[in-house]
Amino acid sequence: MFIPLPSFRALKLSNYQNRTTAFALVAAFATAGYSLVDNRATQLMRGLTNDAGDTIASASEVALVYVALQSAFSVIWMITIVLSTQKQRTELSFLSRTQWRAALFTGALMLGTYSLVILSMAFVDNVSYVVAFRQLSIPLGVLFAVIGFGESLKGPKIIGVAITFIGLIAVALG
Repeated sequence: MFIPLPSFRALKLSNYQNRTTAFALVAAFATAGYSLVDNRATQLMRGLTNDAGDTIASASEVALVYVALQSAFSVIWMITIVLSTQKQRTELSFLSRTQWRAALFTGALMLGTYSLVILSMAFVDNVSYVVAFRQLSIPLGVLFAVIGFGESLKGPKIIGVAITFIGLIAVALG
């Protein structure tokens, strides 16, 4: 809540009564929710056994299969939505001709990192550790914005990143 503020004077309830804040809250709850679903689904998959009682897949195999299935179904839904309007079909056609390399690279990175998240769930006692560790992207994103895009590093941003980082350490220490 502090990171996007230009100064602490902008810390007013009215600055948070907007769609951006609503979407950020929905994203936070959705991330927690789908992380719990992902964890439970992969727990069930890792528990599958053959007739002899041996597990049928390793944790890494489960992670890859889970991510592949989830991605396939996501593509089906996205294609259905994109193909539903002429404007979206035209934009898809344009982007597939001009931006396919960036899309392919981004998609590969997203699938790779998501596979690592799913795999890591097999090695923790509490999935909240994985969910918290994913939030390390916030301080890293701020760092990249400051270094790569020359964003200013003002008080609210520093405090916001510090609070996030302290929260990550608190979760790690239990």
